Amino acid sequence: MPLGWKRVWGLSALLVAALGASAVAAQPQTVMRLEPSSLVVQAEEGSFSVQVLADNVANLGAFQFTLVYDSGVLEVKEIERGPLLTSSGRTPYCEGPTGPAGATKFACVTLGASPPGATGSGVLASITLLPRGAGVSSLRLERALMGDVLGNRLPASVGEGSVTVVGGGGGVKWALWGPVIGGGALVLLAGGLVGRRRLRAWRH
Repeated sequence: MPLGWKRVWGLSALLVAALGASAVAAQPQTVMRLEPSSLVVQAEEGSFSVQVLADNVANLGAFQFTLVYDSGVLEVKEIERGPLLTSSGRTPYCEGPTGPAGATKFACVTLGASPPGATGSGVLASITLLPRGAGVSSLRLERALMGDVLGNRLPASVGEGSVTVVGGGGGVKWALWGPVIGGGALVLLAGGLVGRRRLRAWRH
């Protein structure tokens, strides 16, 4: 082969290798994350929700996570499976929420090699939380795993979040104390009337 053609083939091979490396580098990263990642809530407003999302998954057949948070600031009321896992027609089996306050576990699996697992992005789970006191709590997804329909782990990065609860820890709850105060006022009033009557009788 002439030297010129060798150079052409060599350059072609380098170009193919470079394009292949670029294609691998351009593939979107698989992520498990919380949405919204940062939230400020008023304690008086009651329960609120955050979602656990998966981005850029392929052939998803199972997932699990443990939500770690400050149990003095937040309480997990409920965790429900989102639509992503069953979007390809697979039947789910879920366990949870379980675990102690501050470390709540949730897991879902699907069985069998067909139909194929979910591909794309969407909601894995929706978490309903209740404020317990004013403060800031981080939200961490620990032991977070996703797997395909054959049980192989899907490599993924994991995002974190935080919740700031405003109010709900100071001041007197007048709605609760009102009846007590009112009752005390009636007792004092009654006692005052009895005392006046006795004082009048004594004077006479």
